[in-house]
Amino acid sequence: KFVFSGRIAIFDTEGAKNRQYAYERDVLYSFSIPAYSGEGIRNYLLIQYKLNRKIDVWARIARTTFYDRDEIGTGLETIDGDQRTDVKFQIRYKIR
Repeated sequence: KFVFSGRIAIFDTEGAKNRQYAYERDVLYSFSIPAYSGEGIRNYLLIQYKLNRKIDVWARIARTTFYDRDEIGTGLETIDGDQRTDVKFQIRYKIR
């Protein structure tokens, strides 16, 4: 059985002082609350799949594209570009 969830969010704020936060579903035992600041779009897709009664699989991809900057982040997390993509994959095997 597949379960899909996702979102497309378009944001336009005046900067970090006016940023907005939104809850996002994530892989098992996890969640995300990204900050929307500046101008851009964020989307994510979460896929849950129950392979059988013992194995569950989660896959998530999220992408943020900024229209008002060419560099994202600071320090070691600096990205030279206007997009950031996060990918997660999780498998749960039930012993009982």
